Amino acid sequence: NDEESEHQIEDLDQFDYFNAAETRDVAKKYARSIGIFLINFSELEHILNLAIAEILGNGRSHDIGYVVIERLSTQNKIELFHKTYTRLAGSLQKSKNKVDTVAKKLKELNKFRNSLMHANWLSVDTSGFVRTKLIVGSDDGYVRFRKTKITPSMIARETKAIKSLVLEIPDLYEKFLGS
Repeated sequence: NDEESEHQIEDLDQFDYFNAAETRDVAKKYARSIGIFLINFSELEHILNLAIAEILGNGRSHDIGYVVIERLSTQNKIELFHKTYTRLAGSLQKSKNKVDTVAKKLKELNKFRNSLMHANWLSVDTSGFVRTKLIVGSDDGYVRFRKTKITPSMIARETKAIKSLVLEIPDLYEKFLGS
């Protein structure tokens, strides 16, 4: 991903008025792909929960794993998954590399999901840039907005990445529980 083309920073003028996109047009263009992405991400998060519960329960039950993850954010679950599975990989570099790759993809997808969920969809422009974060400079106090490029085709690409991980993660815990 080219950071320059994926993000822009927009300064706040005195008032936060902008030419709002027509809600109906935004919904027509984005609703289906966002909905499909979110349903697939929900499945991915369930698979991540199972991967943690399988290992923490040593393949016997999920209750200990669910007790541990009950209040964890998705980001914290990803970290727990990464550290636990890296430990299980031991000295097998190929397995560690696989765990690192899966954890990296999970982090990227979670970041994308957060941008998608917290976007101000009324601010989307014709190029697909949408406000995803409010930033107040700690050094100058200026208010800025991070705009992230999100298009239906980008959402479809990320949905495809989710579907791949949904298959990869169970292979990991089956491998580690079997050894």
